[in-house]
Amino acid sequence: MHANGWAFFTLIFPSYMIELFKYSFAYINLIPTCLLLLTLIYWFCTILGALDLGFLDFDLEPDGEIDVTMDVEISGPNVEVDSETGSIPVGYSILGFFNIGKIPFMLFFTLLSTPMWFISIVGNYYLGIENFVLSLALLAGNFFVSMLIAKFISTPFVYIFKKMAENEEDSFTPIGKVCTAKYTIDSSSYSQAIVIGKNGADHIITVKTYEGKEIKKNEHGLVIEHDEENNFYTVEPHQKL
Repeated sequence: MHANGWAFFTLIFPSYMIELFKYSFAYINLIPTCLLLLTLIYWFCTILGALDLGFLDFDLEPDGEIDVTMDVEISGPNVEVDSETGSIPVGYSILGFFNIGKIPFMLFFTLLSTPMWFISIVGNYYLGIENFVLSLALLAGNFFVSMLIAKFISTPFVYIFKKMAENEEDSFTPIGKVCTAKYTIDSSSYSQAIVIGKNGADHIITVKTYEGKEIKKNEHGLVIEHDEENNFYTVEPHQKL
C-alpha cells in the first residue's frame, strides 16, 4: 500500500518536483524551508480568517527611548518649538531602513523568507555544499542579501499602506473626542493636545479652553468645537474613566 501510494504521488508530481521537495528538507536547507513554511501557514490561516494582516505588528517608535529637551514658546495657532534633537537608538534606525514597522510584519517576513529559501536551495546546490557549518555561513550572507531584497520589494508597499492610513484618517474629527494635554491649556494662549485617531495614530491639535478653566499637562480634556477662522479647537476639562 505504501509503495502504491508513493507511485501515485510520483504520477501526480514530476520527478524534479519530488527531488526539490526532498532537497528542501535536507538539513543544509532546513532553516529557510521552515521559515517559508511558517509564512505559508500564516497566509493559509489569514485566508481562513483565523489571523489578520496585523498579526505580530509592532510600533516602530520607541516609548521613552528618545531623549529630547524642548523649550516651547506658544504664541498662536502655529506653535513654535525650539528643540535639541535627541538620538534615536541605532536598532530602530536599522529597522526603519529595512521598512520593518512601516508595513505589516508578516508581509515583510514573507518578502524575506521567500528569497532566503530560493538562495539557499540554489546556492547550496550549485556550490555543492553538504556540510551543515558551511551552510550556516552561507545562510548568514543569504540573510543579509535577502534583507536588502525585501527592503527593495517592500518599499512600494510602504507608500501603499501609508496612503491607506491617510485615507482612513480623512474622515476623522477630534470633536467629541477625549484629548490629552501636551502642555497646560488655558484661555489666554494657544497650546497643544493629543487625540488618538481611528488607526491608533496620534493627532496633535492646537487648543484653548474656556475662560476661567485650565487643563494641566497630561490631564484630559473633551474637544467641544472648532474655530475655523483661527484654526484651533476649544476643549474643557474631562475626567477620563
